[in-house]
Amino acid sequence: MWRSRIWIAVLVGAALVSACSGDGGGASGDQPGILAPTVSEAPVGPDAAPTPTPVPEGRTVNQYDLDVGTCFNTYELYSEQLDETSELTTEVDCLRPHDGEVYATYFHPADGSTPYPGNNEMELWAKINCHDGFEAFVGRAFEESELYIGTIRPTEETWLAGPHREVICYVHALDAQLIGPMGNTQI
Repeated sequence: MWRSRIWIAVLVGAALVSACSGDGGGASGDQPGILAPTVSEAPVGPDAAPTPTPVPEGRTVNQYDLDVGTCFNTYELYSEQLDETSELTTEVDCLRPHDGEVYATYFHPADGSTPYPGNNEMELWAKINCHDGFEAFVGRAFEESELYIGTIRPTEETWLAGPHREVICYVHALDAQLIGPMGNTQI
């Protein structure tokens, strides 16, 4: 479900952004980069065994409490007993493979008595602010970068509860993980 909150800008040329690093995939040594996804040899189809749920790494946190500079992973956990899927966010060391890194937070200017502006307005407001802060963090314009922008935005429920009215902006790669802090990497 967190993926539904990810904003991927519409680019003029799809070739401007790729899902792996410019060296053909994966980071080497201590250099920050994008880790190419591993290819699974597991059988696919109706008779294939379900993919096991990964063991979460890191410290469990509320996604709305992620601070600037925090690297994190997200997991979708399935409970057979409840027959439902839940989300889990964990804070991890940026030197470990991670799904995203928070680079900015922006507090919506509405006062405490203002009703929730709606999903569309929050999404637009988040896109504008997160895009504006991207280049200062990465050191390269979004349109030239291999990284994508993700947002964690207030929902109507969190807006009404009060403390979570900020938008959290993070960088991530498409279908891959990051390694190392992404600040000023020009990736």
